[in-house]
Amino acid sequence: QWVAGHWVKARPGYAYNAPRWVERDGRWSMEQGRWVRGNARDRDGDGVRNRNDRDRDGDGVRNRNDRQPNNPNRN
Repeated sequence: QWVAGHWVKARPGYAYNAPRWVERDGRWSMEQGRWVRGNARDRDGDGVRNRNDRDRDGDGVRNRNDRQPNNPNRN
């Protein structure tokens, strides 16, 4: 069944955080959807959050072995 809604146009360089319910101090409140800088969570755009990404810059060298893990041109 179709549910009425609206389209949100993509913004280059940003990621959309969908609206969600959050609990604070025993009360529930709705956080509105918003745009955040895309690199705040997934710098390389591979779908894996930065904190869980084993190779942030995509150069084929794992972060723990990479002297410069954010620079794709050096390892």
